[in-house]
Amino acid sequence: MTQERPTTTLPVLPLDDAVVLPGTSVTFPVASEEQAAALAAARDGRIVLVPRVDGRFSGWGAVAQVVGEITLPDGTRGVAVEATHRAELGPAAGASPLVVTAVEWTDPDDAGPEAAALAREYRAVVEEVAELRGDRSRVAHFLSSIAHPGRLADTVGYAPEVPLAAKLDILGTPDVVERLRKAVAAQRERLADAGLRRRIREDVAEGMERGRREMLLRRQL
Repeated sequence: MTQERPTTTLPVLPLDDAVVLPGTSVTFPVASEEQAAALAAARDGRIVLVPRVDGRFSGWGAVAQVVGEITLPDGTRGVAVEATHRAELGPAAGASPLVVTAVEWTDPDDAGPEAAALAREYRAVVEEVAELRGDRSRVAHFLSSIAHPGRLADTVGYAPEVPLAAKLDILGTPDVVERLRKAVAAQRERLADAGLRRRIREDVAEGMERGRREMLLRRQL
């Protein structure tokens, strides 16, 4: 069945050097008049979160629902949003605030057997990263609460070690199977880095222990 892709106009809330992927709930300060104007223009609280890197907007964003506002500890206005699905950005429909025509992409209910296999691989790799960090139980519980393969792939957005460019690429990948491939590759990079850091720490600790034993032996002699 062909996926319906509705087109709508939404105010743009720019995210400088940051990516919010669908399925993510975030709270952030309203730090500029540009952001405040976008929130004021949001019909029914809907906006599109668009990364802006080096002053250039991405061609993809995340449609989000404003769920509340708070006052941050420093007195700054904060807003809580829930990103729900992707949006492919089209022409501007307004300049102040910036409003764009967006094609909304939602994941299919059934992503297919290949996506299911990649989702299992993704879970295994992320749990191995968590194992190296001594946090496997909590991470495994979190991953078990996410059933859809596409939404699982988007949890890569929570990993601070994954480069911004990789997250931008995943944001702009509506195909679930291809997105999972990219997410698995990004998590494998994390696993390799985590394993390398652990080996370095172990080597340093082993060297220090060896040096301590040699020093004690010289004292005894």
